[in-house]
Amino acid sequence: MMLKVDARGDTCPLPVVKAKKAISELKGAGEVEVLVDNEIAVQNLTKMAQQKGYQYSAEKLAEREYRVLFTVGEASETPTEEAPACAPDTRTDTVVAISSDKMGIGADDLGKSLLKAFVFALTQQDQLPKTVLFYNGGASLTCEGSPMLDDLKALEAQGVEIMTCGTCLNFYGLTEKLAVGSVTNMYTIVEKADAGRQRGETVIYLDNAATTLRKPPQVEQAVLDAMRTAGNPGRGAHEPTLHASRLVYAARCAMAKLLHAPDPSCIAFAANATEALNIALGGLFAPSDHIITTVCEHNSVLRPLYRLREQGLQFSFAGVDERGRLQYDDWDKLVQPNTKALVVTGASNVTGNGTDLAKAAGFAHRHSLLLIVDAAQTAGSQPIDVQALGIDVLCFTGHKALLGPQGTGGLYVRPGLSIQPLVVGGSGVHSFDEQHPAQMPTALEAGTLNVPGLAGLCAGVEWILAQGVETLCAKETALAALFYKNIRDLPNVKIYGDPEMALHAPIISLNIGDEDSARIADILWEDYSICVRAGAHCAPLMHKALGTVEQGVVTVQLFAFQYGSRSASDRSRCSGACTGDLICASKKLILFFHSAQRWMPWNGKSSALRRRFRAGSSHCRARSPQAAALPGGCCRKNLSSGRTGWTRHVTIRPQQ
Repeated sequence: MMLKVDARGDTCPLPVVKAKKAISELKGAGEVEVLVDNEIAVQNLTKMAQQKGYQYSAEKLAEREYRVLFTVGEASETPTEEAPACAPDTRTDTVVAISSDKMGIGADDLGKSLLKAFVFALTQQDQLPKTVLFYNGGASLTCEGSPMLDDLKALEAQGVEIMTCGTCLNFYGLTEKLAVGSVTNMYTIVEKADAGRQRGETVIYLDNAATTLRKPPQVEQAVLDAMRTAGNPGRGAHEPTLHASRLVYAARCAMAKLLHAPDPSCIAFAANATEALNIALGGLFAPSDHIITTVCEHNSVLRPLYRLREQGLQFSFAGVDERGRLQYDDWDKLVQPNTKALVVTGASNVTGNGTDLAKAAGFAHRHSLLLIVDAAQTAGSQPIDVQALGIDVLCFTGHKALLGPQGTGGLYVRPGLSIQPLVVGGSGVHSFDEQHPAQMPTALEAGTLNVPGLAGLCAGVEWILAQGVETLCAKETALAALFYKNIRDLPNVKIYGDPEMALHAPIISLNIGDEDSARIADILWEDYSICVRAGAHCAPLMHKALGTVEQGVVTVQLFAFQYGSRSASDRSRCSGACTGDLICASKKLILFFHSAQRWMPWNGKSSALRRRFRAGSSHCRARSPQAAALPGGCCRKNLSSGRTGWTRHVTIRPQQ
């Protein structure tokens, strides 16, 4: 007896359910043939056959058509009714369209390396695209000899559609060399692309050193819940205010656990790391004191010190080598009789070079100095044990690697260390005292705290703790290493810092020749919807040390949450399946990589080109057209500026 089941178009668990129902209807020996349209369904059906001990075979009949045949003997047991075990279909509504054999504009070798790395990265995502389209110059990538065939075949094996424009294959004489996927037509390409355009727009966000844009969904939910339910912490005995107090305390506990602080009361909250550093530097030192710091520091350290200098405070700067690495052996020369503290950054926001906190702590303890750490770039992304290191004060910000909202941050203060508050006022306790309470954390928290923000911060830190800081750090390090590996040997690309050093944040800073960093960042955004940081990075002494005062640098920071997996609890808070931890299912991501270039006269009047050099941009310094001048008095521009992101195209037409 043979039963046939058509499960094409069905998603898990329907193919398995239908197959089990058909097998039960055999009531003895026989065969069940199941037709499905994707590899995921094939995997689920064969897994079920293995679990039940059925004989089976599977074959691909045609594009998007598979046949699974079950052979059941007389002695077969009736299948039990346990829930079908399905491998999750990790495909999303994402469509990736590739129209060139290289990524971006510039050096061809760099573009090919970047695109190969991009396709490989697609195979590593927990959320896979639904379709990858190849057309024009991209058609060669699915043909014999392509350097990414193995990766594309791996995607296809997981159910991803690999489709190549037939007209393009014919034009380039590649019709007989197609090695992966199927042939499609422009109607289908437009249909799939248009579906993405109708759903909105997204960006590729690589500016995490400034602020992490992508947060776990529970962060947003925690903020919204607190907005609806939290009163004023410590200002009453009713449930809303008690609830607010519990939210704040939970955030203290989470931060204390993350930093290995001895007690939650060691954590005082502030608006950000800048405010925290102002509190620490302004509240610990007398005008006659001396401080040692480094040229790596952010203005959040430098400007408070410059202001304190007007009151008599002295400080010295520890230098770096040509690659921005701290010269620890020179630190002893900076110690003076009145030196009271060492102030260091966890990692430079310009180079990513990290500070060896163990060495810093050893130096500080040897000279009986306070150790103050600016952990804006490292808290949440690198393991930090304040007790083991002997850190006296550590300042953190919530909106970077801690995955919290903007307007959150704070500082850890070693027990027994007293800091004069920067602000005094309402405390919720000791209201009749003329002096602000001296006990932590109230001493440094005058006024009403940002309860919704701290609720979000707590959710972000708890997500980090659940994943493991070490795990996230390893993932971010691997991503940064992959990016660095693919660009380090390319001509005309200059990399700052030392990404190969053991202590390095997932920050890669670079320039392309002598081109203004702002222009590079502008093109990445305008043409490809890629967000990077450019220009000066609020660390002027480091720019002076690197010689990038005028040019600035382009900074990319890779971040684990964008690429990592979500827990089941995370997904439960998201309205639908999620796209590679980037966006929710209500949107489709469509990537277009264009390398087509044309020649056009430069007369400085093209509004489309002027858009590249937007007046009034805080980081944009328009460069002379002669900087990119080419023979014949023309300037080479990308005139086929399909955007990376949604299928919204901006075309710059050549002048007649």
